[in-house]
Amino acid sequence: MDQVLTQMKPYDNHMEAAEVKNCLQSGGRPYSPEQLAYLPGASLANIIWMSWDTVPSERPKIPQFLETLRSLATAWGISLAPAKASDTMDCY
Repeated sequence: MDQVLTQMKPYDNHMEAAEVKNCLQSGGRPYSPEQLAYLPGASLANIIWMSWDTVPSERPKIPQFLETLRSLATAWGISLAPAKASDTMDCY
């Protein structure tokens, strides 16, 4: 999802697989806060940043992600379909 929103390929600045592995193992994330600063709404940049947390239980759950997108859509005057029961499933 973040690649669609950011229009950037994760770890695009790391060309070698070993560099990506080292970055991940050291807790690195594919984007810096500065790279996400252009996104409309700090909440969108924040949830993308949180999605790359090295501790899976600290990553946002699907309902939190959807709520962020719905809040932004409302702020922009976009109407979204109501939530479904399947929106509450955790995904890892």
